[in-house]
Amino acid sequence: MAISAAELELYRNILEQTLLTGDDAVVQQRSWVPDNMGGGSYSWSTLASGVSYRLVPREIGMREEMAGGKVVVHDVFECSLHWDQEIDEAMRVVIGDDTFEIAHVDDNFSQRLTRTADVVRVR
Repeated sequence: MAISAAELELYRNILEQTLLTGDDAVVQQRSWVPDNMGGGSYSWSTLASGVSYRLVPREIGMREEMAGGKVVVHDVFECSLHWDQEIDEAMRVVIGDDTFEIAHVDDNFSQRLTRTADVVRVR
């Protein structure tokens, strides 16, 4: 059963005031910058600043990968943002001194109350 637009707005406002308690996140977008040698590198630019958020450790809180011939362990979190905040896997969230890469965005809701993503802390 669908809820009305007024109810949806009410729920979104309640969640923003009670759940999204931090207000200093920065959402950055990655872009490819070509060089003169036929290659290039990625550059990060700010898409949004002063973004409200909530960061919660995932129950299964680590991801392992091979890097430089050794196993590297990453902390995994669930990050909730304002329901209409643009975010995808080519972006990252910076909160204070910590940077979190977007691993997965959960967008399978028709009446989203928040925007939720699995994020991995970059060390």
